[in-house]
Amino acid sequence: MHDRGVGHDDAQKRFPRPLAWLASKRWGRNLAMGIYTPLDKLVYRATRGRRGLSPPGSVLLLTTTGARSGEPRQVPVLYLRDGRNLWVMGSGYGRPRHPGWTANLLANPDAVVQVGGDERPVRARLASDDEREALWPRLLELYPAWRAYATWTDRSFRLFCLEPRD
Repeated sequence: MHDRGVGHDDAQKRFPRPLAWLASKRWGRNLAMGIYTPLDKLVYRATRGRRGLSPPGSVLLLTTTGARSGEPRQVPVLYLRDGRNLWVMGSGYGRPRHPGWTANLLANPDAVVQVGGDERPVRARLASDDEREALWPRLLELYPAWRAYATWTDRSFRLFCLEPRD
């Protein structure tokens, strides 16, 4: 494992390889966006974080404040645990535009995450180039489809560190 000085949590769950393979195909990405992700969010919310379609420890619910609307917006996001911090990447399935939740975090970095049944306030900050480079191998271990997504777009994925607000 390529750590390059960034700590990690060995208990981090990886996304199942067959599902990541499926999502790395353009047609599979469309299934993930249209069916899998919305169902995962629905099940996760209905069970108050105890269950979801994704493996426990791989997805959190991120509640941001809409950059234009000011309304709360909730989205399931894969995450990488690093001590008390959580890292989330806005790949948008490799589509040309950044996901809306990343613009929300740029406009208002205060957010709430639900991991399992626990909710906590966080403050987001955009990763530095060094952090991004150091974390990329671990991010690919978590979800290998990001490698394919990166080839489908010219934009760099926004990577955020979600730091606890105590």
